[in-house]
Amino acid sequence: MHRALNWASRHGLVFWLCVGFVALAVGCKRPSTRVLPVPQGESTSIHRGPLTDYVPAAGLRWMVVGSPRAFSENRGFMAALERLIPAKRLTAFANGSGIQLASLPEGCIAGFDYGTLYLARVRNDTSRVRERFEARLVSDPVSRSPHSGIWRVTGMIANTPESLLTVDNDFSAIALGDPLLIRIVEGFTLDRFKKTPPALAGVALSTLPGELKAAPLRFYAPGPFSEDWAKGAEGLLAQAFAFGVAVSLSDGARLKVHAVMSGTFGPNVEQARARLLNTWDAIQTSAIGHVLGLKENTEPSRLEVHPSEATLDFTLDSESLMKGLAAAVTADTKGIFEL
Repeated sequence: MHRALNWASRHGLVFWLCVGFVALAVGCKRPSTRVLPVPQGESTSIHRGPLTDYVPAAGLRWMVVGSPRAFSENRGFMAALERLIPAKRLTAFANGSGIQLASLPEGCIAGFDYGTLYLARVRNDTSRVRERFEARLVSDPVSRSPHSGIWRVTGMIANTPESLLTVDNDFSAIALGDPLLIRIVEGFTLDRFKKTPPALAGVALSTLPGELKAAPLRFYAPGPFSEDWAKGAEGLLAQAFAFGVAVSLSDGARLKVHAVMSGTFGPNVEQARARLLNTWDAIQTSAIGHVLGLKENTEPSRLEVHPSEATLDFTLDSESLMKGLAAAVTADTKGIFEL
């Protein structure tokens, strides 16, 4: 996983992380549920906002946010996606999780050192999501309602602790690993935190341009970057505060990619621009370039470096990209180089 995320941070291939929702397990007999009483006399208001409002900035390593529905409405893109994720797999996921990915208006996956958060704007499907979640648990679910319309369920799937939070007619959140993550989501939902910033308001990600939020798919990685991450873009990530990528549909099923780094790239911005251009050239001739469907000697549509920001724009063909990803996922090295 670390290698894959480092690869994404260097090269801007992020939209595929949306399929991380498929990581939720399916199956198992439903155990009995132990329900704890609802607290009486609670008047706390419920926060309503984008899913990123419920993700903590502290400890965040990476985050993917997007609208699967926006992509599913494009026939060309969905035809290309079929090569990577057949429709029957999406149906199986919906049956096991209660979440219809193709119609999901908003989803978010956030990675931390000790766990991962999956959030989905499921609207009026929260009860179904909660029922399917309990059915997958191998331990007796412990269910508690900290507020009217809010339910928290905890249990075990295989050997992994998992926790669910649902807010009626709004969203669901699942934490794999550290159960504290779901309590933090609950805290943001009930406006309990006054000094704890959510992800996009954190010190690092708040330095990225707000225009990224308008894209139907975004990838975020807060700095400071160290070890392998810092080597990305010929060391430019070592000077970065944060890294973000926005992906949108352009010209039919083509994907328009806008990558941006915030940081300190002066005073010699021309040298920094040369390093970024060298990175682009290296990507095109690499195995990753073949996976992305990039053609050699293709110039990016935009490559700029300023003292506090570096940007790189390019487009990808959905069909070529899905073909490359399908080969990569199946570890067919020979197939990658024959694209």
